[in-house]
Amino acid sequence: MAQAAVEWRRFRLSTVEETAVAAGEGALAEAPKAAEGATAYIVREEALAAEASRLARILESGGVEVLGSTAGGGEPVKSLGWVERLWLSMLEAGVERSTTVYIMGGGALLDAAASPPQRS
Repeated sequence: MAQAAVEWRRFRLSTVEETAVAAGEGALAEAPKAAEGATAYIVREEALAAEASRLARILESGGVEVLGSTAGGGEPVKSLGWVERLWLSMLEAGVERSTTVYIMGGGALLDAAASPPQRS
């Protein structure tokens, strides 16, 4: 069976920046190409631990430093308390504007993780 090509799409989630989304067989292997900086942070669904570990290994082998990761999913990620904990974890890990955030999961995770706070 032929492997499906990786499909890249860009979405405008704010008036300032676009977000790249990759889907399809082989998307994980393409992950280092999406890193615009030398660091990455992974936000994933609880059930995707093995895939997130694989992503971290792929990124690191591509020269990208993985600063950390956070797991979540379902209704809890739609709460302000969960988003606050996520953003604090990201700040503590050293996430900056140049850090690429990889989101493995659904739309609620994307909403929570796509615009983390910046250090002033």
